[in-house]
Amino acid sequence: MREDKGGKMNKDSNGILETRLSRKDFLRKALAGIVFTAAGIAAAPVWVSSAATVSFNDNLGILPVGAGGTGASNAAAARNNLGIEEWKEAESSIGTNATSLTISCPGMTSSSTVEVYSGVWGVIPLSVTASNGSITMTFSGAHAAAGIKVRYR
Repeated sequence: MREDKGGKMNKDSNGILETRLSRKDFLRKALAGIVFTAAGIAAAPVWVSSAATVSFNDNLGILPVGAGGTGASNAAAARNNLGIEEWKEAESSIGTNATSLTISCPGMTSSSTVEVYSGVWGVIPLSVTASNGSITMTFSGAHAAAGIKVRYR
């Protein structure tokens, strides 16, 4: 038999081809298996004879949160299981030289995480106050009209 890059190839008494790995190659392949397992991909050594057919099934099932998974089969259920709220959006516009804007934000509380976006560069709020169901922003009076979008959770 010829020597392969990964080690020596031999046939056993039944004619099945096997590869003997050097210590360095064995460690390299074992570490690759650990990385794949950490990524949630099952990695196990498989000995295959030339007559065998191997198929892989990517349906690994639902991995519980306690085992490092989400315990869910879709994104909404995964966010719920992990205690992550989905972002909600609300938008409005502010007129030229207006100094305040209040936007209705159903479900918002004073402890919500808020992101504010402006459709015009330089039109940014000087202050933002989140309360139950709305957000109020104050602006300097010297600006152009702009669309304002609020993301919150």
